[in-house]
Amino acid sequence: MAFKAVSVVSVIASVVEDVRKKFPEVYYSHSRINELGTVVKSMMSVNKKVFPLIYLVEDIEMSTGSEDSTTSVSLTIYFATTTKLKIRSEERTKEVIEPILVPIYEEFINALCRNRSIRNEYKMLWPSHKAVNIPFAEGDALFIDKSLDAIKVSDLKLKFINSQC
Repeated sequence: MAFKAVSVVSVIASVVEDVRKKFPEVYYSHSRINELGTVVKSMMSVNKKVFPLIYLVEDIEMSTGSEDSTTSVSLTIYFATTTKLKIRSEERTKEVIEPILVPIYEEFINALCRNRSIRNEYKMLWPSHKAVNIPFAEGDALFIDKSLDAIKVSDLKLKFINSQC
């Protein structure tokens, strides 16, 4: 058997397609974090709807194991959307984070569990990860000229099943 690399970006794109069955308005993008603002601004300049956004942060370090034909990763993903500029964190949580971003985040995690390219280690209910709500995400890791709220998921530990050629 020969080794064939896993395309993490493509597998996550297929997970987002699954999320779009429930949330068709969701947009997916990926790049290095310092490129996010430029990517989003250019898409918005041609009137492309980019929010709510699921954004995969690259560079992605992959660890392959020959003994179990898997590739392990730890990902960072943002779930972000625009919000009203002059409202407080409490209002952002009630009006944006809980009703818009949390359901998309939950569906994304559930879609990961359904994806056949991702191994469910030890029959876990969902993959291990950290999540933090970020009201007023502008000026955080998201370099965008709009007022954003976000959920940052980090240390999302996944094992992808390697294709065999």
